[in-house]
Amino acid sequence: NAFGTNGIVKVTVFPNTSTGHDLAIQPDGKIILAGQTYLGSKNNFALVRYNANGELDLSFGNAGLVTTSFDYSAYVTSVKIQADGKIIAGGTANNSMTDGSVFALSKYTSNGDVDNTFGTNGIVTTDIALGSGLNALDRINDLEILSNGKIIAAGFSGANATLVKYNSNGSIDGSFGEAGIETRNFSTSGNSFFNDIAIQPDGKIVAVGAYTAENSFSDFLVVRYSSITGFLDDTFGNQGMLETPLSTEQDVATAVLIESNGKILVGGAVKTPFFQFGLA
Repeated sequence: NAFGTNGIVKVTVFPNTSTGHDLAIQPDGKIILAGQTYLGSKNNFALVRYNANGELDLSFGNAGLVTTSFDYSAYVTSVKIQADGKIIAGGTANNSMTDGSVFALSKYTSNGDVDNTFGTNGIVTTDIALGSGLNALDRINDLEILSNGKIIAAGFSGANATLVKYNSNGSIDGSFGEAGIETRNFSTSGNSFFNDIAIQPDGKIVAVGAYTAENSFSDFLVVRYSSITGFLDDTFGNQGMLETPLSTEQDVATAVLIESNGKILVGGAVKTPFFQFGLA
């Protein structure tokens, strides 16, 4: 009950429809909630910072609020705090040129100002998928920051599960994957995507999501990569990949944690016949 009112904070901080998608907690206990808010004629990246007691931190951005506008509608799906206190937000932005979307990132100083050392005016976009409509959609679903400050973005591009590695200034690390991008479809009959990633103590990347199995339903997908090269770790599972059916219908992995003993814990949704919690 020391947080908000009876443990709840529900405050109208933006004038129009707004949605929070991800949280990050700073070392000082302050809370960043990131998502989207509708301003003008489109959705914008939106961040709000709260003190540990749930009150708005008025020292952050504009009275506790930060918004970032892209050329077209955009929203945050993941937010992370760097060791130096800077804030990285990732998600997606629409791309009218292809009627699709692009990977979108923005970076801020610890007080909510745009970090102009990152990308162009604090913004980076990466257009990966080729095609139109659904085949032109790119979206970051999760971010992780490596010990050297480089950034791994995970999500999907078209029908492919995708990782992109960025340098700390927002440029793409061309030594990773193919020109900084690792994208592939693990399914022969549908699509693949990543929802969450974790970094092992040895630096390897564990990415989880789902892919369409041969029965046309989806299974848990767990893949391990080298964070240096972006290559699949062929010592893991079946040449770097594990697929785990938890039911005979739709299974989607949404979260991954690395236990202290090195084991990998994966959670998500399992349809049996209604969607339920699933853990593997």
